[in-house]
Amino acid sequence: MMRAGALKAKTLADSGSSFKFGRFSCKATQLFFSSPLCIGFVNLRPILPGHVLISPTRVVSRVADLTDEELCELWRAARHTAVAMERHLGAEGLNMAIQDGEAAGQSVPHVHVHLIPRKGGDLARNDEIYERMEDFDGRPREEASNKDTAGGGGEAPGGGSAKKMKLHVPPDSERVDRSEADMEREAGEMRDILL
Repeated sequence: MMRAGALKAKTLADSGSSFKFGRFSCKATQLFFSSPLCIGFVNLRPILPGHVLISPTRVVSRVADLTDEELCELWRAARHTAVAMERHLGAEGLNMAIQDGEAAGQSVPHVHVHLIPRKGGDLARNDEIYERMEDFDGRPREEASNKDTAGGGGEAPGGGSAKKMKLHVPPDSERVDRSEADMEREAGEMRDILL
């Protein structure tokens, strides 16, 4: 399954085609895996080195809206990619995460599994990974909270002020991210380890 998917991704990358990730059109050179139901691609803003995404080919915003076949393929691809990545990168573990819906911090309304390779001590606090996932747009947490607070008020459990975060997804024209060359190189390396 993974070998065939890596070969298909290479063919798509060589063809100059693109794929959809939510409202974004992405170059196929970012793919490392492709099947009729699922794709694997490198992350525009990785939290840690090797952070990649696995997503259904069909643009669907919530896990509950996936077909049984899409759900199985999504997790099968995530598992195979994770095993290959751990070996290749020497990772000691990895985070697999889905932010399912805007209230859960989903930045792009297209189901995607984050695969983030981990090594002991890679972050000062292990749970910092979840804070970093919330900061997908690259702004510091405090700045994002200050700019995106809606309504201000409310009482948080245990006292204090509750702040509701608005989801900030900048338009393509405003995203300053990794270079296409870096992403293409990483996708090529990922295809090679899956072959």
